[in-house]
Parts: sequence; structure tokens; C-alpha cells
Amino acid sequence: MTVWNVLAATGASWLAGLLWYRAFAAKRGRATAASEATATAAAAAAGAEAGAGTGAGAVTGAGTGGAAAATPLRLGLAAAGVLFLVAGFLRHIFHVSGLTSNVGLGLVAGLGVGLFFILPALWLLGLAEGRPARLALIDGGFAGVATALMGALLVAF
Repeated sequence: MTVWNVLAATGASWLAGLLWYRAFAAKRGRATAASEATATAAAAAAGAEAGAGTGAGAVTGAGTGGAAAATPLRLGLAAAGVLFLVAGFLRHIFHVSGLTSNVGLGLVAGLGVGLFFILPALWLLGLAEGRPARLALIDGGFAGVATALMGALLVAF
């Protein structure tokens, strides 16, 4: 396994992400809109209870976290960087464990990382933030597909 394997795994998972999120864009958008509407209504109710005009519980920039919206280029570059880090560390785990040549085992090990490490973390984050479970399933599904591709490509050549 070399840096070329990591780059191939990064590129393949990045392209898979383009296809995945294009396929689930409408469902993800509906779930996000419903989640933001619920959060805005809850924040407005909390502001009314805390006393309007005092600044306590006021809704400011709901859903944005105060950050500017990411452009497609910035988002794509950030995604590639994160996927490169994941593929690089997955390569390290495979190398240390001795998994260096079996494509089937690499695929299953990568899938396991996505489904049993990343998906539960996304699920807990979604629960803590009050997001619909559908978002965690969409994002976690991509994590499983992406890490499975990474695992297969890391040991392929």
C-alpha cells in the first residue's frame, strides 16, 4: 500500500459522494428543512418565554452557526481533504494489522469502519442536535459505501 492507493481511495470515495448525495439530495433537503423549521419554532418559543426584547433566547442566524455558507468549490476541497485523512488512517490500520492483499477483506473491513464507527457517531450527533434520523442514515450510508471503497482500493494494488 502506497500513497497512490490512498489517492485512488480518496478519489473513488469523493466521486461516490457526488453520486450518493445527488441521489439523496431531495430527501436530505426535505429532512433538513423540517429539522430547521422545528428548531426555529422551538427557539422562538424559548425566546418568548425568556422575555422578548431582553435578548435572552433570541433567534440569530438559526442553522448557520454564524458561518458563511460554503461554496461548492470549498465544500468539494474540504470533502477531499477529509476523505484523504480517513483513507490515510485506514491505510495505517490495515498496514499495522497485516491486511495488505485481500480485496474482499479490505472491502468488508472498510464497510465495518463506516457502519460501526462512523454511523454511530453521526447518529449520536444527530440525536444531540435534534436532527431527523433520516439524515444520519443518509450520511452514515455514504460513510459505509465510502469506507468500503477505500478498504478495497487500499489493498487492491
